[in-house]
Amino acid sequence: GGVTRDYVEFAVHAFDPAAQSWSPVAFEGKLPQPRVGFGLALCGPSAYVFGGSRDNAFFNDTFEFKLETKQIVPLGVKKPAAAPPSHAPSKRYGHAMCGDSDRVYVYGGYFKNQVLGDLWVMDGIGRTWKEITVNQ
Repeated sequence: GGVTRDYVEFAVHAFDPAAQSWSPVAFEGKLPQPRVGFGLALCGPSAYVFGGSRDNAFFNDTFEFKLETKQIVPLGVKKPAAAPPSHAPSKRYGHAMCGDSDRVYVYGGYFKNQVLGDLWVMDGIGRTWKEITVNQ
């Protein structure tokens, strides 16, 4: 995805290092709404997209891109039984995102003119978000 001078698009491309070229990749399922400032992280055999913005709309949705089967799955992330009402990162753009074999992390970003400094982890197996408290 990204922005051109005239519009925002959400498309998936893959880089072939041998050919030194990019090419579009077709995925089955509904693509996220076009957006900018989203995060993307690899976690196990999938890539996850979280958040972003477009015009005056801000997102906190999560999509799983299953790389082996080329499927897109919008995640209705579950909250743990003991979780407070805020069970997922708030809407944001411009955040940092990374993953490992079974977790995805989201840190900071912006919401409108507000700078965010919270840290969240999503269990890639159970699809539950948890805020991590950082002592300063």
